[in-house]
Amino acid sequence: NQLASSIINAEQSSAFLTRAKTIAFGGEFTADRSIVVDNYRQALGTENSLIFFADNHFHPDAFAALSGTLVAGGIMIWLCPPELLEDTNDLFIERFFRQANEDEQTIFIKQSDQKFPEYFGLEQYENSESGEKSVNKQEDIPVTQSVNNGVTAEQVEAVAAIEKVVTGRRKRPLVLTADRGRGKSSALAIAAANLINAPTQSTALLIMITAPHSDAVTIFFKQLQQSCPDGSYSNFCFRYKNHEIKFISVDTLIKEKPHSSVLFVDEAAAIPVYLLSELLSHYHRLVFSSTVHGYEGAGRGFAINFTKILAEKTPNFSQYHIHQPIRWCANDPLEHFIFKSFLLAPFVDKSLVDKSLGDASLTGLSKPTASRTGNIQRVSQQQLYDNEPLLQQVFSLLVNAHYQTSPSDVKFLLNNPKLFIFVDFSEDNKTVLAVALVLNESEAANEDIQLAVASKKRLKNQ
Repeated sequence: NQLASSIINAEQSSAFLTRAKTIAFGGEFTADRSIVVDNYRQALGTENSLIFFADNHFHPDAFAALSGTLVAGGIMIWLCPPELLEDTNDLFIERFFRQANEDEQTIFIKQSDQKFPEYFGLEQYENSESGEKSVNKQEDIPVTQSVNNGVTAEQVEAVAAIEKVVTGRRKRPLVLTADRGRGKSSALAIAAANLINAPTQSTALLIMITAPHSDAVTIFFKQLQQSCPDGSYSNFCFRYKNHEIKFISVDTLIKEKPHSSVLFVDEAAAIPVYLLSELLSHYHRLVFSSTVHGYEGAGRGFAINFTKILAEKTPNFSQYHIHQPIRWCANDPLEHFIFKSFLLAPFVDKSLVDKSLGDASLTGLSKPTASRTGNIQRVSQQQLYDNEPLLQQVFSLLVNAHYQTSPSDVKFLLNNPKLFIFVDFSEDNKTVLAVALVLNESEAANEDIQLAVASKKRLKNQ
């Protein structure tokens, strides 16, 4: 925390750290409580140059989400107390720390170090009582190819595709996908602003946007206000001239079916496919926007399952994927570390897949049980920790199968003592065919059960 104070005090002297603000997350951060973010979701859409993560319980979703708010050239610092690593029962933290040790781009600072090590143009901070520091000026860092006001070329194409859903023929929905940090929600907002600002738009437009929860549209309305500063925003409704853009919950859309010029469905992967199908049946101009993988939930299952429904109901639907990051360069080292550590990549590491998952790799597994589909075995959490190729295959299957998977699920998979994991392997033990997660529910007191029924309490491991 003393080192954090030194860095915060030196921030104004840096060429690239003055572009955005500093935030912190976690109760163990005491250097400056005024910059602590209690709810990490409220920080989504912000841009930060310094992030301190000091959560002794280590919230994986918060770590991944906050890393996505960092601008190019920024620094993320994990304040890790030694006692957290001494908990031998925490396989998740042990693996995460192992990933950090193996990552060549990660810098380790020990309490005994006298100086802040050389790091991306910041030569060093003197850890002295006077707070003196020595800072190298950082040259401008190219983030990505942009055209107007920081909007990337791919975003321009995405915006045009969104607008075409409104101006073109009916029943031709668009599926817009991207990894996190690619400006997907901003593209929706820019398109909405263009539509209500179009000089040829004489009739009033009612644009509705829905999402799994209202927090998910914060970035959308923030960008909308920037793109259309003359409009007014209150209570999840943006008004400009005679046009309205409002957030409506999925439940309300299904029950009341209000009229809309076009419906935007943001973070569609976190909404059950059967509900998306109902929306598709009623609304004839739709844009389904989804994160393919990331802290909002994995959208791979959505991309596979919902695309089949789209092909049946609206065969003329279109798809567009945004590749370019907005706030950082392509192949960013921190993003790569986050994807690898939290198994967010939509594919298994090829270098590991090529290695056999046979006898040498699956040490300690029991003799396979014959089945019609392959070899079913119970796999312990320790075996998943010891066998990274196996862990990647198991989690990759879960990501592909579910409409919402988050970094916290990696922690659940490795740490929950009530969890039993069964894996169905191919006959040569090289491929994971199926996974069953079985939770051993403990008994609960009648009082707790009644509170759970009344939605006043959640029971752990139930």
